Amino acid sequence: MDDNALNVSQDSAGSLQQQSEGRIATATGVIEMFLVLALFFVAHGDLPPDVNEGHYLGKAKHYWNPEWCPEDHFLNSADAHLVFYWTLGWLTKWLSLGSVAWIGRLLTWALLAFGWCRLARALIPKAGVGVLTAACYLMLLDRAHLAGEWVIGGMEAKGIAYGFLLLAMEALVRNRWQVTWVWLGMATAFHVLVGGWAMVATGCAWLLAPPD
Repeated sequence: MDDNALNVSQDSAGSLQQQSEGRIATATGVIEMFLVLALFFVAHGDLPPDVNEGHYLGKAKHYWNPEWCPEDHFLNSADAHLVFYWTLGWLTKWLSLGSVAWIGRLLTWALLAFGWCRLARALIPKAGVGVLTAACYLMLLDRAHLAGEWVIGGMEAKGIAYGFLLLAMEALVRNRWQVTWVWLGMATAFHVLVGGWAMVATGCAWLLAPPD
């Protein structure tokens, strides 16, 4: 009985320690995500409209209210980002375009920060790596990007697609292929070029990967 009681006590202590470590890891991850989100805000928190925001917000508002600027040729052109309009465009029915821009930015940056921290933790499971690498990435985007391309910026479908792409990369690193395809599908739904090319690259990796 004494040995059994000792074993139960040791198991309970080990379980409590694991629960404590799990809570600490969760809290650390949440803090790290908010720090990365703060970095995105400091780097790109200018007043709207930012790059392409006028186009996306205008199209989104016109999609939900065709009587707004009814004669505008651009707004009456084909709707290329229907998932984006359905996801966030309805906010333009009740809020100003500036308010919708800020809501969209914060949601997009939060998704990017969440995906970035998960990918960083999957590659290098140490606290603070996500914040450090995000800061380095922001610097490289500002100083070493090509052809005006960007990932973190204003409210548009591209930023959301990149957020889902980061989650797909994290799932891929963890060898969770089914989840990877789901995230890539979400990325493609928001931006066909971001998600589509990522899906092609991932498909090539899947074909060339050795069998488990």
